[in-house]
Amino acid sequence: MATLRGAFEARGRRARTVGAERTEELLEDLFRGLERRPLDPHLQKRYIEPFRERAGVFPQARSLVVVASPEPPTPVRFRHRGRRIETLLPPQYAHQKDLEEATRILREHLPPGERFEAVRLPLKLLAARSGLGRYGRNRVLFVPGMGSCCHLAAFALSLPPEEETWGPAEPLPRCSSCGLCVARCPSGALGKGWHDFDSSRCLTRHNEETDPLPGWMDPGWHHSLLGCTRCQELCPANRGIWDHPLSPVDFDEEETEGILRASGFEALPGPVRERLADLGLAEDFAPAARNLRLLLG
Repeated sequence: MATLRGAFEARGRRARTVGAERTEELLEDLFRGLERRPLDPHLQKRYIEPFRERAGVFPQARSLVVVASPEPPTPVRFRHRGRRIETLLPPQYAHQKDLEEATRILREHLPPGERFEAVRLPLKLLAARSGLGRYGRNRVLFVPGMGSCCHLAAFALSLPPEEETWGPAEPLPRCSSCGLCVARCPSGALGKGWHDFDSSRCLTRHNEETDPLPGWMDPGWHHSLLGCTRCQELCPANRGIWDHPLSPVDFDEEETEGILRASGFEALPGPVRERLADLGLAEDFAPAARNLRLLLG
């Protein structure tokens, strides 16, 4: 029988397995790092605190598998009052189909009676410590052959790990002599030192929320419905990868106007909801619609 790692690679993905007991060590590593270099309080509450409240895996779990699925950026185009506005949705938002495919691979590969379930863990850290990828200076994870154009998912399995590689999270070697992401960051969130990152100034931190934008933020910095791509677009680790985006998703004049006027996601026509959901924007419709207004000026 093919290995689990081989089963994922045969479908264009990459995977690593580690023992389930690594869960506790992984979380300790996360919290220790945040004690030394705290995040913006809002990001800490939204993304980190939930990890303190859950065990992570089911009691019988013996291994974890972390999977990287290719997910290039997606051009999203809007017609509005005679203009066509083109934006680029960063990787990692339109991930539902990737998660479904990873689940399908596990069902096909695992022996009958074996249990698995998706788990919520610090995925970038798990991928880095398992050797699946490396961190860039921009705090983004890069996977060989995919760059930052990937979606991560993790599953707990009742089987023991086939093999385990476990070590410290490593940086991309080329980052030590490159500063493109620092120069490209519109808000100055990235500093010259490896640990110089001001998460409170990160554009993504603010445009994923509906709170009023801070006064120091130039509305002209926004270039996507959610998130920011500036630090990834010219990254050498994305060379030959970033410039192969997915097929564009288009919204005509009427649909664009409907998005701008809608009281919420459910108020939209079915076809518009379906396309937005495929982009991963159903739950984040409110900030995405606000950002669209900024893009349209």
